[in-house]
Amino acid sequence: MRVVKLAAVWDRARHPHTPPYAFHIWKLFFVCAITGGEARGGLETSGVAFFGEDELPRDLSISRVLLPQLRRMFEHVRRPELPTDFD
Repeated sequence: MRVVKLAAVWDRARHPHTPPYAFHIWKLFFVCAITGGEARGGLETSGVAFFGEDELPRDLSISRVLLPQLRRMFEHVRRPELPTDFD
């Protein structure tokens, strides 16, 4: 995998993630290109799958990622000239 772009740096507290955390988190989103190998789970991942923009699962872990955030990443892929999003 190769990182193509830092697409977003978002303050978790400024987005409707639940539950709220007692500590502060900055979420970094990267657009990457697959250069080889295979996707597989690990210690922090129960499974790996790829989804098109119209196929995103509705049962996301909203403490980690929100549907509008993922949609914005698809926009970054379609429009690589977009600047990095910052809160």
